[in-house]
Amino acid sequence: MLACITILFYVLGCTAYAADELTVSVNESYTIGGPVLITVISKNPISDASNIKLTIEKPNGTKVETVTRQEAWNKENESFDIYTIDYLGTFIVTATDTATGATGSASFESLLFTMGSTIVFIISVLIFLAALVYLRYHKKSGKVR
Repeated sequence: MLACITILFYVLGCTAYAADELTVSVNESYTIGGPVLITVISKNPISDASNIKLTIEKPNGTKVETVTRQEAWNKENESFDIYTIDYLGTFIVTATDTATGATGSASFESLLFTMGSTIVFIISVLIFLAALVYLRYHKKSGKVR
């Protein structure tokens, strides 16, 4: 089962590391200022999501501690939290179940640009250049009003 989850995260471009009884999953990279969805999956049902403590180590070495939460769409062994990135570099997320002592960790990169944002930027520049060429062509032919 754990191997299937790990393969699924790999196919979806996520990283997941299982240690003890918790699996922490995040995407491999995010842009700065963007939200990070951190999912924690336990082998056993989570009785109280606030028992899952997240420690997020920033690239500058400082740590942020928070707890997870569960919503109606979460399975009984799943909880999550959302974190906003404020630094460039590698973040390390460690989840600890304070009730059982189980732990798990994952890491992700904060980038100035991701592949998706770079593609959108390039397409925008190409559209702008096409508009300039169009206007220049029609200005020479006298068709611009």
